[in-house]
Amino acid sequence: MPGKKLFINHTGHELRVILTIRKGEDPAATAGTQNFTLAAAPDAATGEDLSQQEITYGSATDLYLNGIETLLILDGAAVGKRDLVIRRGSPVDNQLNTHSIVDFLFDGEQVLISASNP
Repeated sequence: MPGKKLFINHTGHELRVILTIRKGEDPAATAGTQNFTLAAAPDAATGEDLSQQEITYGSATDLYLNGIETLLILDGAAVGKRDLVIRRGSPVDNQLNTHSIVDFLFDGEQVLISASNP
């Protein structure tokens, strides 16, 4: 079964996300990337809420994340963040691979990422 997480955008801005998928269990190996965009808020006209999306990634053997990159456009500038796993069991590895919900916040200067379980 591939990996699956709920990603929630609390930044108030459109957020582009790139997931780096690990090949097997070795953080040195990459199985590819998956890109998606989280809306700033629910669509006022339709009510559709694309600010939170459940994303399925990888495969039955490639179900871990090796990294996450975000890009937020604000006042004509790109604000980005990139976290990569170098070693299994590191804080970034644990954040990306032991939680099923990923929240994005913006403090006015950088995108903050937190993870939790229901």
